[in-house]
Amino acid sequence: MRRTARRDLEPVAETAGVGQRNGHQPAVRKVVAASVLVAAVSVLGACQDADGESTPGGASSAATDGPVRFEGSERYSQFASFAAQPGNRVVFGATLVQNTGTARATLTSADLTEQSADAGAELRSVRVIDLSDGGDMVGAAQWPFEDYAQRSQPLKGFALRPGSEAELLFVVDVAGAGKTEWTVSELQYDVGGTPFVTSAQFGFHVCAGDAC
Repeated sequence: MRRTARRDLEPVAETAGVGQRNGHQPAVRKVVAASVLVAAVSVLGACQDADGESTPGGASSAATDGPVRFEGSERYSQFASFAAQPGNRVVFGATLVQNTGTARATLTSADLTEQSADAGAELRSVRVIDLSDGGDMVGAAQWPFEDYAQRSQPLKGFALRPGSEAELLFVVDVAGAGKTEWTVSELQYDVGGTPFVTSAQFGFHVCAGDAC
């Protein structure tokens, strides 16, 4: 993994760790690299979901001022790239969301949006891992990756407790050769019956075939 610009990502051997924030030590959580390039620049952000049974977003009337936010969404634009082969299934992670409110937030859907290149790769599902007690995050890798399938669960209906954190895992099917690119990750959720949406400039680029 290489890093550019993001100040709170520090290299740890062949991984990159998330720097100290909110009292967490750098070693508590690291981003696991697997043929992935992660880069970031200062910018504002956006977001969405799905897994097992795909649950695309699109709640245009949802409020944007809710308690759940993507970590770093007000400071950085970040992307992960993966060199795949046609027919692969890959995962894009490192998208940490936090519930800063006092009530439980129920996640309802998520998505990768703002597509700027399209070679036919499609979002299959979105899963979620509770990271309230720390743990590693995957940047990008083939799916399934290590024990992430067992540790995660479908996003729809996941309860994000007050003060807790979770990683979204975007699982993508690579149909053929070429590049597919999304620049925004989006998440929809519900708090006490009120729908909210949040998004961030966390993007995913996948390139398949000899040209990559």
